[in-house]
Amino acid sequence: MISSDAHKPGEVGQDFAQAVELVRKTGYTRTVRFSGRQKQFIDLP
Repeated sequence: MISSDAHKPGEVGQDFAQAVELVRKTGYTRTVRFSGRQKQFIDLP
């Protein structure tokens, strides 16, 4: 799961593209999202 540790609303999602690039370079092809306590796997762009 990729998440944000934002301390201000304007920082939410900051540098998300760089985070995706980093995890792709390390070999990950998907991430996970939770909705209604259900796990959903999402392919990385």
